Amino acid sequence: MKITPLSIKRQEFKRVVRGFDPDEVTTLLGIIADECWNDLPNHYNCTIDYYSIMPDHFHGIIII
Repeated sequence: MKITPLSIKRQEFKRVVRGFDPDEVTTLLGIIADECWNDLPNHYNCTIDYYSIMPDHFHGIIII
């Protein structure tokens, strides 16, 4: 799935008692992080290796 700024702007989430559904928001942010990570070699002279997306942060190996 290709994420664009417009698709992010148009994203709709279920509403829960205190705002948006956290699981849906976390899923979208994980998709965005995944696409950005995999797009790094297209912008920089590097190779990417293993990565892990956690609920509140990201770990990845970049080979330069």
